[in-house]
Amino acid sequence: MTSRSHRSRSLRALMGAGALLTSVGLIAACGGGSDDKGSSEGASPDESTQLECPYDALKDIKTPVEIQLWHTQTGLPMKALDSIAKAYNESQDKVVVHTENQGTLDEQLKKFQDSMAQPKSLPEIIAPDDTVTRFMADSGYVIPATSCIKADPEAKAIYDDMVPFIKTAYTIDDTLWPGAFSAANAVLFYNQSHFEKAGLDINTAPKTLAEVRKVAETLKAANIPGVDKPMVLKVNPWIVEYFISGAGEHIVNEDNGRKGLATKSLYDNPASLETFTWIRDMYNDGLLKLTDYTQDVEPFIAMAFQTSSMLIDTSSAISTVDAAIAGTLTAEDVGLKEGDIDLSSVSLPDLRIGVGEMPGLKEAGKGQAGGTAWYLIDDEDPTKVAAAWDFMKYFNQPDVQAKWAIEGSSFPIRKESLKNKDLNEKWTTTRVGKWMATAYKGFETLDPENPGPVIGPYKEFRQSVRRGLEGIVSGSLDPAGAVKQIDTELQGELDSYKKDLEG
Repeated sequence: MTSRSHRSRSLRALMGAGALLTSVGLIAACGGGSDDKGSSEGASPDESTQLECPYDALKDIKTPVEIQLWHTQTGLPMKALDSIAKAYNESQDKVVVHTENQGTLDEQLKKFQDSMAQPKSLPEIIAPDDTVTRFMADSGYVIPATSCIKADPEAKAIYDDMVPFIKTAYTIDDTLWPGAFSAANAVLFYNQSHFEKAGLDINTAPKTLAEVRKVAETLKAANIPGVDKPMVLKVNPWIVEYFISGAGEHIVNEDNGRKGLATKSLYDNPASLETFTWIRDMYNDGLLKLTDYTQDVEPFIAMAFQTSSMLIDTSSAISTVDAAIAGTLTAEDVGLKEGDIDLSSVSLPDLRIGVGEMPGLKEAGKGQAGGTAWYLIDDEDPTKVAAAWDFMKYFNQPDVQAKWAIEGSSFPIRKESLKNKDLNEKWTTTRVGKWMATAYKGFETLDPENPGPVIGPYKEFRQSVRRGLEGIVSGSLDPAGAVKQIDTELQGELDSYKKDLEG
């Protein structure tokens, strides 16, 4: 094991109703085919270079240790997180947790990168999204959860009880890097009134993309007043990625980047081509409305004002959508201050929304898990590391996970949490709870053997996918050309990342 010194390195009403999702923290925010299994020239830090976990350093402290948790939660999830931290602080006298919102995911990551030059300004816990697993592992500033699990006798039972998929999703070379999670996946929101008018079963959501197209054609043929395009979708790269992973394809080599540093793009595969072809054909045939990837609220405005009938987006939006329909949405719930926007008149009682598992190329409920993950940051003061680890263990307790699921629209990652009375009552008797239970069904059946890729230049990769999507919409690229372009660009980024690591 090593220590830090040895590292290398708002129309107001319209926008009010649209605020269903303006700042709910849209984080999704998410095998088969041939794969290069050759040996990697780059690898994750092995046990000899992983940082130690001083899990028991709180034993002899005389004054409380104060730690920071950087996060990007807003609205209802942020309120839930603050409540959990408050309860933890009041439950013991050794640690005080301060939760600090850092803006967007990009803003948070930039602040972290900038702070790496001044380590004392780093937080004890940071919660970025699922795309930075490789970067965090390579940063040299993260104590992997595996180190603490091995060192702390109390920890093994906690992690043994976790949903297997969540652990494999954040594991590289048998090392689990984050120690706590805000898990989400994708779901299909659909307008049950429109389904009824079109003669469709309001309780049955389409399970495959082929079925989605058939339903969209039926909705369009029904000529429902107000409907512009039957489906709306944000030009969001992660959705495409989920389709590909859900079909069992790998995106990079080295077991999708989980058995060493990914160095070869495998993006040019049948699932990628099928996904891009489906999107192009749906768009060209007037069945699909695509919205700008930077505008989280636009697709939900289309659903709120019933100009579209179906939307695939993050399960993290469920509690906010429910509050908007019920007329209980507040500015604070969408991450705004009172006075920024008037939501008192926002009520959509005639909006009948159903939620189904995310459709896939082959079947529903497959793909990846999205959300954020909590990383334990090394500190020269071992008591701060121990304090951060102690809070992670508290957050992972079954009843806390149930509270996080009920109030924060996240999934409980402890199997024991599913026995919680309050969670079961919520998930079986309320609209929002039933929606979450449907979303969780998809999460629970994700394949732990194929949890999606680990890519170093993940941001650059998703920018490339976005350009490919924009190309097929504009007509400048056909699906095959878009896939080949992304494949080429990803290969270049993988080469650059490897070179940067080698210094």
